[in-house]
Amino acid sequence: MTVNSTPPETPTPSRSQTAPLGVKVFCVFSGVASVIAAVLSFAIAGRGGVFVLLGLLVLVLSVAQVIVSIGLWTLQSWAWAWAVVLYGLSALLRFLQSDLFGAAFSFVILGYLVSKEAYYR
Repeated sequence: MTVNSTPPETPTPSRSQTAPLGVKVFCVFSGVASVIAAVLSFAIAGRGGVFVLLGLLVLVLSVAQVIVSIGLWTLQSWAWAWAVVLYGLSALLRFLQSDLFGAAFSFVILGYLVSKEAYYR
């Protein structure tokens, strides 16, 4: 009887696979929230003054989030990297603002995305 000292390899998802269900659900919710934020950005900008810049920033970030969500859905490595960076920053900022629920939520999403890294290689 021989003993194999190397652990079995974890199968790597192929590029022909689709995104995991959890990523797809995340993308749908993120996309809907981004569209709502984009619409609200016009209301913010409509207040005039400095709010024009704030509304423009919200619009740009909303469009970027939609692009990242599409990239995650289609298994693009750049989208995974951007999502990890953005949710990492979000978690840190929410924690520093003492928004513990928001920070925990961002950390859960971040942890889930990190666990799916093999899909984005």
